[in-house]
Amino acid sequence: MADYDEQESDRPDEAMLPPSSGPIRHSPAHPHNPPYTKRPMRPPNRQPRQTPPPLSNVLYGSSPGFTPSPSPFDGLSSVQIKKLQRQYQKTDEHVHLIADICHRIYGEVPDHECLVSSIGEALNAAPDIRIFSGLTNKDYDVLNRGVKASIDVDERALLEKVPLNAIPDWFWPSQKSYRACLSRKMEMGVRNLIGNVLVAAVEIARSLFGNQRLVVHSEWEIPATEVPGIGQVKGPVDFVTAPAAGGLNMRM
Repeated sequence: MADYDEQESDRPDEAMLPPSSGPIRHSPAHPHNPPYTKRPMRPPNRQPRQTPPPLSNVLYGSSPGFTPSPSPFDGLSSVQIKKLQRQYQKTDEHVHLIADICHRIYGEVPDHECLVSSIGEALNAAPDIRIFSGLTNKDYDVLNRGVKASIDVDERALLEKVPLNAIPDWFWPSQKSYRACLSRKMEMGVRNLIGNVLVAAVEIARSLFGNQRLVVHSEWEIPATEVPGIGQVKGPVDFVTAPAAGGLNMRM
């Protein structure tokens, strides 16, 4: 009774409570009998998570000019292609990969010597394709065999088509800053200067030809092309000026 009386004295006076609080419950609370009943927890009513649309659709809509580049190989994702290029760089890794592919297709691992011999025959039959960055000074001498003829420029006709005021105001100051601040010992320093000239030329060409989607593409991948005196060459080139796909205005 002492504990019960003490708990009763700790209760607030009903007259001191606001009308909305209701009457006080006078059930005694004992240590082993809690004054409440545990109710089972109900799982929250969660809606199924919706996958947000791709960022390219949010920024540019469904315009065909801004569609993401698909994988160059049907059936292989971009992650798988990167893994293929990163993990299989040595000759023995290539051989083991081909052996594993043959085992998955035919159910048995081919003989190692027979496999290596077949790889050699396939490599001999394939054309020798080089990349642009692998060209040497000897190759450039083949491309540039000296002066063949002179090119006469009609400056009067050129100024009629492209007057001096057609050159963007930002071009000369930026070109002077690039030449003064960029080291041209490495190729990247020279690329910045060339890119600045091409950007100015494209801006003039947009107005001259009425093509606002003419842009400067960087690191454009060129398929294998036969070059006289050198053979087949492929790979990325530094710059290519060409219209971009789509129909939206490229100006900001």
